[in-house]
Amino acid sequence: PGHKIIDAAKKVDSVFAKEKRKIFDWMNEKGVAVVPSEDDFADYCTQNCKGKVLKYGKSVSGNGVKFIEDCGLFGTKFSVDGVEINLPLSGEYNYSNALGVVACAREFGLTASEIKAGLENMAAVSGRMESKKVTLKNGKEVILIKDCYNANPDSVKCGIDSLRSAFGRKVCILGDMLGMGENKAELHAGIGRYVSEKGIDMLITVGELSENTHNAASIEKKHYFTNSELIGPLPQLLRRGDTVLVKASHDMRFDEISDALKQMII
Repeated sequence: PGHKIIDAAKKVDSVFAKEKRKIFDWMNEKGVAVVPSEDDFADYCTQNCKGKVLKYGKSVSGNGVKFIEDCGLFGTKFSVDGVEINLPLSGEYNYSNALGVVACAREFGLTASEIKAGLENMAAVSGRMESKKVTLKNGKEVILIKDCYNANPDSVKCGIDSLRSAFGRKVCILGDMLGMGENKAELHAGIGRYVSEKGIDMLITVGELSENTHNAASIEKKHYFTNSELIGPLPQLLRRGDTVLVKASHDMRFDEISDALKQMII
């Protein structure tokens, strides 16, 4: 049932919030707590903070930030005090992270031009939302998005959301989210339902826990594999022009799937 999935997600989030709160509980009067305004636990985490609480996010006004354009896989355009910034990292969550950077930078007295220089020279950390166009030996050209550093329900959903402006078919290759505790089956099933809501054209799941994702997804094209046996049939499953998200916890070794695709370059 849907309410069980929601309750499980809230339980996991509350555990994380209790740990995060400890950081701000120890902050003294000279400290500054920079927190996202959209986070459900922002007020809870900073309740005992003795220092300044600085919130950032799309809902915060009066900070000199103006959204301009979502450029899909090519990032986001926005301005700070009238200075246009081209953030090269894709995904709405990366834009949110950039707003956190802006808030911190302004607190330290950096100018809009200095903030622009820093953000426009950013690059994806290895294994985190790395985008690359590859041409397979069979001639199919696809866009590969590799995000195999870690995985939890929020980060997987953010990865799925990043496909919304992709060209061609939207393909998700998802593996197990490890360390999810007793609610792991429900949380994986929740990802399957999320995939169904977001217009994903094909779902490929790998791993024992991800069978829950496969079963919960109500889309026509879906495939389930127990392990890296996926690598063999993968080129036949893809089409020219597909955008492919590869996402799982690091211990699932999904970087090997990404590397296998890259090695198929002509």
